[in-house]
Amino acid sequence: MRDSGDLKGASQVTFIGPNGSVTENAAIRAARHIHLRPSDVADLGLIGQETIRVRVGGEKGLIYENVRLKIDASYLPEIHLDTDDANAADLTCGNTAYILK
Repeated sequence: MRDSGDLKGASQVTFIGPNGSVTENAAIRAARHIHLRPSDVADLGLIGQETIRVRVGGEKGLIYENVRLKIDASYLPEIHLDTDDANAADLTCGNTAYILK
């Protein structure tokens, strides 16, 4: 479990396509995280926080703990979860998530 993009020591994976294959050390399990712009962080009062709690609704709604903040001006606000986390709440693309303070 690590931040997305942190591939140091990642497991090896081979990608095979119509024009050949390439092997890279690229297989990790990324920690749950949320992409926000600096202005979003300021508007939400999250300055100085490294992790937050996020609630999703619905029949299987739940609260995700330890959601890491990833901040960059180019980001659109969205949460990134692994398949197990998303399936636990029966989420699909486009569902709404609420940041808890």
